[in-house]
Amino acid sequence: MSDDDKAGWGEFFGIVTTFAIGAALVLAVGVGILIGYYAIGSGGSSSHNVTVAQAPTRSGAHAIDAADEIPVAPAFTPAELAAFPTTNWITPPGGTLGDRYSALTQINASNASQLKGDWLTALNGSGTLEKYSQEASAVEYDGVIYTATGADDVFAISAATGKILWETKANVPASTATSVCCGWDNRGVALGDGMLFTSILDGYVEALSQKTGEVLWKTAIAPVTSGWTVTMAPLYEDGMVIIGPVGAEYGVRGFISAYNATTGQLVWKHYNIPGPGEPGHSSWPSDNNLWEHGGATTWNTPTFDPKLGLMYYSTGNSGEDFEGKERAGDDLYSSTIIALNIKTGNMAWYYQTVHHDIWDFDDPSPTVLMNVEVNGKMEEGIAEPSKTGYVY
Repeated sequence: MSDDDKAGWGEFFGIVTTFAIGAALVLAVGVGILIGYYAIGSGGSSSHNVTVAQAPTRSGAHAIDAADEIPVAPAFTPAELAAFPTTNWITPPGGTLGDRYSALTQINASNASQLKGDWLTALNGSGTLEKYSQEASAVEYDGVIYTATGADDVFAISAATGKILWETKANVPASTATSVCCGWDNRGVALGDGMLFTSILDGYVEALSQKTGEVLWKTAIAPVTSGWTVTMAPLYEDGMVIIGPVGAEYGVRGFISAYNATTGQLVWKHYNIPGPGEPGHSSWPSDNNLWEHGGATTWNTPTFDPKLGLMYYSTGNSGEDFEGKERAGDDLYSSTIIALNIKTGNMAWYYQTVHHDIWDFDDPSPTVLMNVEVNGKMEEGIAEPSKTGYVY
């Protein structure tokens, strides 16, 4: 073999060796990513790890620096929850009217351009994989911010410094990965009576201690093995926690339910698809049982009018999503704005935005309560932006 041949074969084997090493590294990284993607727990239901920050020894007034300094929120009244936020932001939309409006004037059009970052806090890698979405709107009370990540981990953060005061890891099990219809996310927590209330993706709602993040109670809403997941921010109102699951694409019958905020016990449950003998049931076929699997799940946190005692929310699409030949009729109450009596869960009225939805044109956005001028007169109204491109 000539020297040129030897040199050529040497270059060839060098390239092959480099490629093999590179491929091995890529494979190792890929396996690591897959393990991180699916191994979110050891199976079964979600469990928890709680980490709590301790205060340093010092005297004098200071920003909240440890969990034992966290002020405890009261059991807010309906009027307090509905009021425009000023010193605190106690619900994800600011108040139970859902308008996300602040009456504060310190930041305005003349100085907004001067705003700049004060601190930046990394949430210890929680919910950073590709499958997670960060969709939570944070709440704040007396100098502490509370938020959740797409992994259902909950954090208490000092508003003055960005320091994490405590964190609770949900450890959602790996088995959930095969049952999620619409993303791993958490849309926020509710606050009241010294507790935080949050959804857990694999079918639970739970209460955490506001001061420590410790789980005080955990209640099953609907089994993930049947197609259900829970992502909405709960509504805390009138001593209850109100929440509903999603999963219309998996043949479920949507509902929303209320739980005792102190104990986690079920108070009432309202199905969004009416059963036999109930108003609206005739909008489903009489020759099959598709009403039992017709979707109309609950995506968004309800709004609440304390004067009327009514809560308002909108529902998801009918199931099967894009195929309607087996469910002839309007398919009530899918793609519908619904008003319920908050104490009983009984329906007061409804407005269906899309009859017999076969386009996935449902109403996943929250409702908004507002005053609107109609024919020169101010009226109390409700608005719902829809996938149809209209606001109802």
